[in-house]
Amino acid sequence: MINYWYGHMWFGWFWMMIFWGGIIWFIVWLVNKNNSPQTTDKTKKPIDILNERLAKGNITIKEFKELKKELK
Repeated sequence: MINYWYGHMWFGWFWMMIFWGGIIWFIVWLVNKNNSPQTTDKTKKPIDILNERLAKGNITIKEFKELKKELK
């Protein structure tokens, strides 16, 4: 009877390693997901970038109108 249970202890270690590996993987995935930028400049349209620059005050309205004409 003792030999029977002793053989299955290694199988329990296997599942414990799978469990903790999954927990560690999930934490790493969650940290990487939260640190990644939500939107990149590659996905933004040029007019959106221009509107953001105007809203931040990086460009004047005159510059905005000139750049908008060039985009069309």
